[in-house]
Amino acid sequence: MSTHRNSSLRLRFRLAAATIAALTFSTGTVAATSTAASAATQYANWQSFTLTSKWTCNYRTLNYRAGTVTVAVCIIVNGNLTQPALIIKNYSGNSIKFDAINYLITSGDRVDTTYCNNTLLSNGYETACFGPTRSFSCGRAVQGQGTFYLVDPYSPDWPDPFYQDTYYSQTRQMCTT
Repeated sequence: MSTHRNSSLRLRFRLAAATIAALTFSTGTVAATSTAASAATQYANWQSFTLTSKWTCNYRTLNYRAGTVTVAVCIIVNGNLTQPALIIKNYSGNSIKFDAINYLITSGDRVDTTYCNNTLLSNGYETACFGPTRSFSCGRAVQGQGTFYLVDPYSPDWPDPFYQDTYYSQTRQMCTT
């Protein structure tokens, strides 16, 4: 993997982070009293996972070459704890390179942003990227949002994304089963 490929994707994330910071700064007096003021930004790696009854996921299947890639945006609720998660399952017949941005939303505000580091996923595998675990009062509505960037390593336009889209999980209430 060349340095140019990594730096191009990191540049996109830095630009996104700068945009978020500029928007937060420009609304600083308003944001100081809102939940968004405590928004956290972090970076996370993709990892193995186990689905349980605490997960609520919204799946989308994408056509990619002869096979499919499935993406999911999930919200995990366990009592008063919640965590967003993104899933990618690769059944495309080829390896895919991708990254994503994972958001936690409550009361209509993004309270956490997690940049899921770019990675290469072999055919037949799946992986997940998790946002931070947060605690909210019972009855509060939470939702996950994910923006996926899949790149085609065989394209002459590499490293430009060939697929980018944003999806949402279902909304869940805290402390519900």
